[in-house]
Amino acid sequence: MNTYIQKRLAKMQMTLDEMSGGYRRIVTGMKKLGFGGSLKAIWDDLFANRSLGAWIYLLVLGSFPLWLELFYEGRIVDWTGMICSLTGIICVIFVSEGRASNYLFGLINSIIYLVLALQKGFYGEVLTTLYFTIMQPIGLLVWIYQAQFKKEKQEFVELENILTDSYQIQVKYLRSGT
Repeated sequence: MNTYIQKRLAKMQMTLDEMSGGYRRIVTGMKKLGFGGSLKAIWDDLFANRSLGAWIYLLVLGSFPLWLELFYEGRIVDWTGMICSLTGIICVIFVSEGRASNYLFGLINSIIYLVLALQKGFYGEVLTTLYFTIMQPIGLLVWIYQAQFKKEKQEFVELENILTDSYQIQVKYLRSGT
């Protein structure tokens, strides 16, 4: 039992060391880029490589909170709730596109929702949102570290091959009668 705990603690320490080393490399990389280069990298993550369809998708879904607020009351009553829902929608869209800037919108969304949940006394939501708020910077650090410094190649298996192989296995199984 003692060796198990020691192994787990050693693994956690190694992970923390890797993350702090990754943070130092990120800061060093940003220093090399300079302020203008860092702003350009952020700008590119927010706006580059987005097709017309992706822009329309983002604008239509992002406009829902505004339209719902205007339709319901005829004017914007709850700016805070509208901004919270808008940043949540943008965060989810950016996650689906694989953009690191999703963490910025997720952090804004989490902080606003945390304040709203505290005001209303939704303490279960407060605890959940507190976790998400704490994890946003950690997630960004891990995301950037994995993307920039490990450069591990991910292999994607085509669904068609899986289905074909699965079908062949099922046919063989049925033909053999077992």
